[in-house]
Parts: sequence; C-alpha cells; structure tokens
Amino acid sequence: MKIYHLIGADGGGTKTRVAVCPLGSDELLFDRSYGPSNYQTAGESAVTEVFRQIAEDLRRLFGTDLDRAVLAAGLAGVDRPKDAVVYRRILQNAGFSGPLAVYNDMDTALAGAHAGGDGLYLNCGTGSIAVGRVGGRTVRAGGWGALFGDEGSGYRLGLEAVTAVFRAYDRVGPATCLTELVLDTLGLSEVPELLELACGAEALPVGSLASLAPLVTQNSDRDGVCRAIVDAQAELLAQLVSGVVRQLDAGGLPLALGGSLLIKSEPYRVAFLYALSRRIPSITVRAPLNDPIKGALTLARRLAEELEV
Repeated sequence: MKIYHLIGADGGGTKTRVAVCPLGSDELLFDRSYGPSNYQTAGESAVTEVFRQIAEDLRRLFGTDLDRAVLAAGLAGVDRPKDAVVYRRILQNAGFSGPLAVYNDMDTALAGAHAGGDGLYLNCGTGSIAVGRVGGRTVRAGGWGALFGDEGSGYRLGLEAVTAVFRAYDRVGPATCLTELVLDTLGLSEVPELLELACGAEALPVGSLASLAPLVTQNSDRDGVCRAIVDAQAELLAQLVSGVVRQLDAGGLPLALGGSLLIKSEPYRVAFLYALSRRIPSITVRAPLNDPIKGALTLARRLAEELEV
C-alpha cells in the first residue's frame, strides 16, 4: 500500500491536537487543536464527534489521499488492551479508514522527547507516570490513577497538604502555614469544612487537591511540614524513574521531564533532581527534543515504514 501522508494525534482531557505531514518530509501541512478526547471522562459518543470533525476537516484538505494516510494517536487513558479497542472503534466510526495505531499519550511524549530514540520520560502534573524505551521495548512505572498511584504528583502534594492541616488541627502533627493558606485558597473558614472536598463527591477531588500543590512547593523553604512533603514526594518520583530503569535493565539513558509541576516549580524540580541523583548518580536530565505531536508523527512514520516493507 502506497502511503502519502502521516497523521499524528495527541489527545487528552482538555484538547486534542492533530498534525499532518508528507511521508518524506517534516513539513506540517495541517496543525490544529480540537476538543477533549479522553473517552473515560468525555464519553465515547462525544469523542467520536471530535474525531468525526477532525476527519471531515482533513478530508476537505486531502480528499481521497486521507485513505492512504497512516494515523498514530497518542491518547490519554490507553492503559489496558480494551482501551485501545475502544479508541480504534471511535476512530474508524469517525471516518479514519486508513492504517492506524493507538498509543498511550505518554508513548507519543516519549517518542517526541527523544526524537524516536531510546530514553526515559517523566511526566508530573496533576498525575504522574514514568516511561522508557530501549530497542523497541517500552515500559512504564506509575500512572495508576489517584486512588492507587500518582506518586509525587500535584494531586498527591495537595492531598498531603490537606492531611497535614487535619493533623495540625488535631494536635497530632506540627503547626503549619498550610492551615491558613489552604482555607483561604478554598474559601473556607474552618478546618472541618475541608471535608466538603470529599463528602458528597462522586469521585476523588483530584483537580481541587492538585490546585493546592503550589502552596506546598512555594513554602518549602520556610515551613518544615511543606519541606517534608516536598522531599517525600520528590523521592517517590525518583522511585518511578528507578523502576523504569530496572525494568529495562539499561543504564546511561537520558531522562526528559514533562508536566506542569516539574517544569513550573523550581523548588520541586530541585528536590526531585537531588533525590534522583542519589538513586542514579550518572543519569543525564535534558529538555525534550520535540513535543508529543512530533512524537506521534514519529510513530506514524515508523508504522508507515513497516507497512511498506
């Protein structure tokens, strides 16, 4: 089958970015963002509509050549085989009839971060996950969600902050500036009102707790409780990276960092890098070489090459 174009998609809970380039070029012929595409939060029908609009826009530009385009979609929530099955059904129902492959969004982030080469990638924002690739084998550590994982994430920092406030209130833990800061941030007047975060909610208040993370990181140099939370969660992040390295049984891999918490918070990044250096002294940390959409196009190119063999 002759392939003409590569399509890369990078989708999550807030937006879906799609880009197209010719098979033999890096020139972007199309680059546009659409609505959210995490079927676990938006629903299968809503995500199908998002991709149907994408397919219609692409067909207007590329006509029947769209059927000879390879699509690589890195999408949030592809954690189990059945998730990939759902997304493949969504894409096919939306009008993508050419060859396609569905990946976890961290796979495309990893491919972009190292331009398709071997390496490690740690994402830490609201949640957390570490991934790595060596010689075609990709592994992960973390990413198990707020109930079972997300170690070192913004959610976990916020959860530990509220826990510290309750402990200070009960006089079983030390006093902390977080008491006043957390109450002010959430518009509450008394510590017991913090129970409103959980009581009556249908799911864990992940976003609300993650929004408290800056209170912890920004005060870690003057408040012992904040310092302890930062150090403990940074150590858990370092453990995720170590877990990937052990699974791959390969040393000397470069690590790229992503996610708002590590990128925007210097105190937290410094704490993490210190914890990481104690676990893996020789590791090299660098900025991602490319963004996730370039990673998706890299995976699409790899698939196209396999199809044309």
